Amino acid sequence: LNKASFCLSVCLSVCLSVCLSVCLSVCLSVCLSVCLSVCLSVCLSVCLSVCLSVCLSVFTPLPLQGQRTVCQGLKWSM
Repeated sequence: LNKASFCLSVCLSVCLSVCLSVCLSVCLSVCLSVCLSVCLSVCLSVCLSVCLSVCLSVFTPLPLQGQRTVCQGLKWSM
């Protein structure tokens, strides 16, 4: 399982549930069918782009140099 597909599946499930609940609560006061389709498409595109960038950056290993300085910093602080 590669990183991108993992992030995409996680983000899709998270974003779908979040966007559905948000959009349903927002859209209950207005014309539901039109509002839901617009809301979901906007919400999903925003949510997916944010979620994917966060997910990919979290699962990208730090370069070795960065890890070394983190380790040294930890040693000094202890």
